[in-house]
Amino acid sequence: MPPRLAFHMLTNISNEPPTTSRTPWDEMCSVFLCLIHIILDERRVPDAPPLDHEAIIGQLSARMTRLTEDLERYCKVHLRPPYKAKPALVSCIQQAIVVLFPNRRWFVPPPDAGSLEWWNKMHDILDSFVV
Repeated sequence: MPPRLAFHMLTNISNEPPTTSRTPWDEMCSVFLCLIHIILDERRVPDAPPLDHEAIIGQLSARMTRLTEDLERYCKVHLRPPYKAKPALVSCIQQAIVVLFPNRRWFVPPPDAGSLEWWNKMHDILDSFVV
């Protein structure tokens, strides 16, 4: 689940049906976060107690903030060894973040997310991950 919907679902603790629906932008965020999960090592401490509701929301917010504000340093620490030899990878991730989360707002779709130009930029960035 992309961050916007996860954040919404976690903060909506009532039994009301969700008011946020999944959009193509949410789907693209899911694809991007799956790629990030593959190349970053973000393992939890094995003996850590289970997280409660507030801790999960805090963890999601902290992760997305690290990705959108301090990615270069974050990648230096958490990039898996096979990817450390590919310096262009961090640049590709940064480009994707600028397109997906302009103004570092990870819970609101960018205003141009429905345009063909936006999709072309995102397509080119995702292609650069696999080259």
